[in-house]
Amino acid sequence: MGILALVLFAAVSCEVGGLEPEQPEGPVGKIQVKMGAKIQSTKSTVIKKDGNRMLNFDEGDRLYVRGLITGTSPQKIVAGYLSIDGVYDGTSVTFQGDLDIFVKDGGAYVAGTHDFEGNEPLEQCSDILGILVHAGAGESFTVDASSKVGSYTTAVATQVEDLMTKCLPVYGYYDNGSIPLSVGDADDCCHPIFNCALSGLTPEATYTLVYRKGDDIASIDFTQTLGIITADNTGYVAFACYVSGTTTAKEYHGFLLTNTADDTDVKITSLGTKALTSKVYNVTRAAGSLITLTAETGDVTLNDNDVLTGTGGADTHVTIADGATVTLKDVTIDSIPIDGNHQWAGITCEGNARIIIEGTNTVKGHTRCAGIHVPGDNGNPSNNKTLIIDGTGTLDASSSSGAGIGGGFTMSRSGGNIVINGGTINATSSIGACIGAGFESICGNITINGGTVIARNTGKSEGGAGIGSGCSKDVSNRCGDISITGGTIEATTVGQGAAIGTGFGGKDNSCGSISITGGTVVAMAFNFEASAIGTGEIGEGTQTCGTITIGSDITSVIAVTNYTPVGPSEGSICGTVTIDGHVMTSAEMTTPTNSNTNLQNLQWAYSTVRDPDDLDVPKWTLTRKP
Repeated sequence: MGILALVLFAAVSCEVGGLEPEQPEGPVGKIQVKMGAKIQSTKSTVIKKDGNRMLNFDEGDRLYVRGLITGTSPQKIVAGYLSIDGVYDGTSVTFQGDLDIFVKDGGAYVAGTHDFEGNEPLEQCSDILGILVHAGAGESFTVDASSKVGSYTTAVATQVEDLMTKCLPVYGYYDNGSIPLSVGDADDCCHPIFNCALSGLTPEATYTLVYRKGDDIASIDFTQTLGIITADNTGYVAFACYVSGTTTAKEYHGFLLTNTADDTDVKITSLGTKALTSKVYNVTRAAGSLITLTAETGDVTLNDNDVLTGTGGADTHVTIADGATVTLKDVTIDSIPIDGNHQWAGITCEGNARIIIEGTNTVKGHTRCAGIHVPGDNGNPSNNKTLIIDGTGTLDASSSSGAGIGGGFTMSRSGGNIVINGGTINATSSIGACIGAGFESICGNITINGGTVIARNTGKSEGGAGIGSGCSKDVSNRCGDISITGGTIEATTVGQGAAIGTGFGGKDNSCGSISITGGTVVAMAFNFEASAIGTGEIGEGTQTCGTITIGSDITSVIAVTNYTPVGPSEGSICGTVTIDGHVMTSAEMTTPTNSNTNLQNLQWAYSTVRDPDDLDVPKWTLTRKP
């Protein structure tokens, strides 16, 4: 069977060629897709002078996907780049994004649209092409949307590592019932990778490189000139190529190098006689649907890999199935009536869930329910479920008696664990915490690892915390541990709750430990008897907080309050307060600048800031020593 070689090789004087056809531009119809990529077989190795380099997924990698929509006239294709989503775990990674729709107009394709009539878009495509584009390629790699899918182009690279940083094509056919985009017939998809390193050439001479194939070295029946390479000043050159097609029987493969200035200076390198085996990526279309909310939408359950978009109405009731990862993309849920027939959260997690936010999203719950509710077990915290929020978009989550994100009003709506890894989160509440527990309720642990988090509690009396527990008026309230490891966080209260910690304590109110080990944190409690980081004002109950730790790797921590910046409010109890490894005394907690001589890496500075009533309030800023 014939073999067509597509080669990328090293040469210090070579230019990249054959990869610059015009890419279609302009506004287009889009379809949302998510694909998981898994390694089909052994990772490929590029041989270098000083060792090996493994083909791998890296942050910033993209997947170019292109497919022909069958049965259309004029002809239409879907095409576009998908970005890496999540972390490569050594065996698989996920790409997601929008594919554009193009319509053939004469000899080229132009931006267009297509009605898939509610069907799975890629199921209507054939000749699907997937090209893994590594981060090093930048925007220099493009695919000609007007060319035939599956066509081959000879390309030249300037370094052997360009095989790693340019592209690795995989071809296949969509099969919604098994592996959607997979290794197909031999002529269409298998690309063995050859890695060659040669020495003994004439230093700094240029050589014509020719690929050769045949039954054996004496019976060459196929040749292809691949370009010019240049040896380095030691007479060394390295190059790599992948070959389209595969063979089940052994055939000879090799290369012929001829000095362009001296045709007697010839070098033959043999890859041997072998059956080719593929080393490709297997790209799988993940299950999932695009669900668009309208004013008439009622009950909606999101399953794994679903994407939610659109604006809901009064009866919109969205739940996320247990264990599902879903994407919110330009979602608005803010029309739930305040009556007894609509007591549900803007979005309810049925169990563990992961939400990826894209675009601009607004989610508001019934006044008694959370904006986004994650279930907790008020009798056994080990049974709490966990919500993870990530992405690059914006999420505005709000409630009144419930938390913006977390639990709702009463113990029956207890909240679970909350983890925020990315995105821009704007959370608001009044007598619930903005992020954490609702009014007279509880929540689990709260962890912020990244992103921008703004938690502003608007309750002007008996309010909840910005991040932590809600108000406890007649029933005790508590939250679990609060951990901030990174990101930019601003938590504000204007009522009687701490900015980070516990809300007002009409009855007993408590939180677990508070740990700030990274990021930029601003905690502002504009109430005379609430701490910025620690406990809120005491009513008739008790206020307690676990240990409070601020590590030396923070960017900065700002505490604004008329009372204790970091520690217990008047009459409340906190565990040990440790800053930069130093255990703070009561006098140091009241006036943090007194601790500067005891801190090794950090220092406090004092100033004032105007509160909402235009009064001066002390501002304490903790940063690294110069």
